[in-house]
Amino acid sequence: MVDPYDASEDGSWKSSFADSADPIASQLKKRVIDITETFDPETEILVRFRLYSNESVNGWGWSIDYLRIQSTPLFVPDHLVFKAQIYPNPIQNGGTMNLVFKAEKHGKVHVELRNISGQNILVSSFDVSLEGGKFQMSIPENLQGGLYFVDVRSEASNILEVHKILVVSN
Repeated sequence: MVDPYDASEDGSWKSSFADSADPIASQLKKRVIDITETFDPETEILVRFRLYSNESVNGWGWSIDYLRIQSTPLFVPDHLVFKAQIYPNPIQNGGTMNLVFKAEKHGKVHVELRNISGQNILVSSFDVSLEGGKFQMSIPENLQGGLYFVDVRSEASNILEVHKILVVSN
């Protein structure tokens, strides 16, 4: 992807190297490698920095400072679009929790209701079509009031959403 280079790449490098001088800040060079011209988004790549040395030559070497991998995605692939809505919230124990899914890929959705200690209270799975769907889960009547978590995981897109709900005792 990038042609190799050495001290002959830059006149000030070559001069300082030949004089055995210490490098100075102005000799640092910014290198930007735009891999979007070579790789498609979502492609997993391995970055390797290869250093060559010669046992008869002593030099500064080189350093990598401020290596930045893009943190903002260029796009969100269709198979990663998944959204769940849960209502009503708060909900009465013994009530019915409605789950509405929007997904761009058909597949199973796993739903777990957990207490704040992480114990599963309810576990269920649904098949969601490309259009999404609406499903219902009954909250046990004997469930103590308090804060609970609803984990919604799409098998097709491997996305986990965690929602908080408040259960109110009758």
